[in-house]
Amino acid sequence: MKENNIQTANSKHTYYTFGNGAEPLLAFHGFGQDGKEFQVFEKYLGDKFTIYAFDALHHGNSEYDGEPLTENDLKELIDAFTKQHSIERFSLIGFSMGGKLVLKLIELFHQRLNKAILLSPDGLKVNPLYRFSTVTPAGRFLFRGFIKNPAPVSKTALLLKNMKILDPKIYNFMYSQIRTKELREKIYKVWITYQNINPDLDKIAALVNKNTFRFLLVFGKHDRVIHPKYGERFIEKLKDKNVFMLLNTGHQLISEKVGEILKEKI
Repeated sequence: MKENNIQTANSKHTYYTFGNGAEPLLAFHGFGQDGKEFQVFEKYLGDKFTIYAFDALHHGNSEYDGEPLTENDLKELIDAFTKQHSIERFSLIGFSMGGKLVLKLIELFHQRLNKAILLSPDGLKVNPLYRFSTVTPAGRFLFRGFIKNPAPVSKTALLLKNMKILDPKIYNFMYSQIRTKELREKIYKVWITYQNINPDLDKIAALVNKNTFRFLLVFGKHDRVIHPKYGERFIEKLKDKNVFMLLNTGHQLISEKVGEILKEKI
């Protein structure tokens, strides 16, 4: 594994390189992870791809100091990276939060794509809580209060779980993400930073339907964090329904099992 950095106007993105295949594969992880998560795919994909796995902003060793990210900032990053490595065409893979970035990158770079692989991607449905917490002054005020004192939200969620209104898997996932002030501050920073990265699903579906790059959408059957029904709704926009895979797993799709499946599929 090699670790390097790419600098843009107001950010430093750390990325890790795995494998030695001829095709570049740019990889984007989920919340609370870092680019090293994708090392598990090296033995399955590393002979076909060279994987460049990025640390998201506010994760790993990446650094960011600026206004909320725009699609032009995202384009600047990929342009700088591909120029640095003399890359013309490339493929993309994104998990959860990273899947939302890949959806936006499909819009921006579809003419240069070979493949786009989405693993339980965020971005297939607008989260009203996310929009309220990042866009509105009232939402930001309440979110900052939640960072300091999460007890009301935590107690309400526990009550809903005990009343069997809230799925225990969602409760456990939520608790794991908000249990410390540092984690709550990270959520706030990430949500604010990426608030303007909103994929246009109709446009993406139209681009996929042109069939100029391969597209694969993978969900876990038992995923309660990002429900597979959002993937099922999206493929209704697509001519080829076979690009959708439903695996007998939960949310975590960066794994040995998924690596084996991807090796066979792509």
